Parts: sequence; C-alpha cells; structure tokens
Amino acid sequence: MPFKVELQYSDGSSDIEDDVFETEEAAYDYGLYLLGCHELGAEILHESNPGDYPAPDDVDELEFRVIKVDD
Repeated sequence: MPFKVELQYSDGSSDIEDDVFETEEAAYDYGLYLLGCHELGAEILHESNPGDYPAPDDVDELEFRVIKVDD
C-alpha cells in the first residue's frame, strides 16, 4: 500500500505532498527531510532580512504524519 506525507501547520491547515512512497519508512524519512528544509529556509530568510522575517524560533511549528493512500 502506498504512503504520502501530510504536512500539518500550527494554524490547523494541512497539505498533502504529491510524492508517493512504497514504504512507510521512506515516507517518514521524507517528512523529516521536509522539516529540515522548513527550518533551514526560515533561518536563511531571517539572516537575509531580519526585519521582514522572524527568527527561526518564532516561525510557526510544522509537523507531519504519514498517511496510507489508495492505489
């Protein structure tokens, strides 16, 4: 059964990524990768223009979950 990653934002909204994974572990690893990208992006934006972008510690929390999808 294929799996996808659902990103969950602190405001209650969510997005399901388009990528499909054959194993739950592969989807989980991808979710961790996306969290890292989110944190790094927040850090880069803050460093490039701190007046317009909050410090990475102040950025909305991002979580994910792995979901099963139909074939």
